[in-house]
Amino acid sequence: MSLFKIEITKLKGSLLWIPLALLPILSVGYGTINYVANKEVLAREWASLWTQVFLFYGAFFYPFIIGIVTAFIWHNEHKRNGLQLLLTAAYSYKKIIMTKMLVALSALTVIQIYFISLYFLVGSFLSFEQNPPFSLCFWMIIITLLSLVQVSFQSYLSLKIKNFSIPVLLSLIFGIVTYLGCAQNKLVEVQYIFGAANISLAMNNQFPDISLTLLEWMKLIGWAGLLISGFTYLQVRYLEKLTR
Repeated sequence: MSLFKIEITKLKGSLLWIPLALLPILSVGYGTINYVANKEVLAREWASLWTQVFLFYGAFFYPFIIGIVTAFIWHNEHKRNGLQLLLTAAYSYKKIIMTKMLVALSALTVIQIYFISLYFLVGSFLSFEQNPPFSLCFWMIIITLLSLVQVSFQSYLSLKIKNFSIPVLLSLIFGIVTYLGCAQNKLVEVQYIFGAANISLAMNNQFPDISLTLLEWMKLIGWAGLLISGFTYLQVRYLEKLTR
């Protein structure tokens, strides 16, 4: 069995999925209630509903979910010398790290699909006259891919910190700080360093009129690649120190 399949098996049937399923429901439920109560003001149908359901999810819940997933993946290794056993397996340290992050990204992709499916389901019950904005799916894919930056950062924290709660709490702080940092718009480069938060902010404020220039795409991809590589390197170095 491949390392990826082994990691996926660890996630199946775990209690991890309970909070992961509840948080999108809470976000969509609260947003829907707020939308229905303010229909007179929120007159853009799908776009207005989106701003209500995605506001807390994009800024707080999704970064928090990233923290939960990455902390859980490494928490299993911190129990009963699981990490030491993993290091003696026939896998390179880089492969171990990359597989952990890929599994986290896979779980996050499932959650993102689940969240946007709930949104479209609610919108269909509200009988909007406009067509569903399926372009949202493209931007959700971009957010998910860019969130690999936070995945790599949280993976590093969860590898070093054996306590499950601390990295999860830090993920919530990370979400708040990055979202506010992008919203302040005082340091332009921050928008590209925290690309997922920047796109999330744009989806709340600019949807459906979101557009990026080629230079902006290059900066987003460049910063993401640099940060992911950096935190991956730090994780590999940490594992190397454990075996010395």
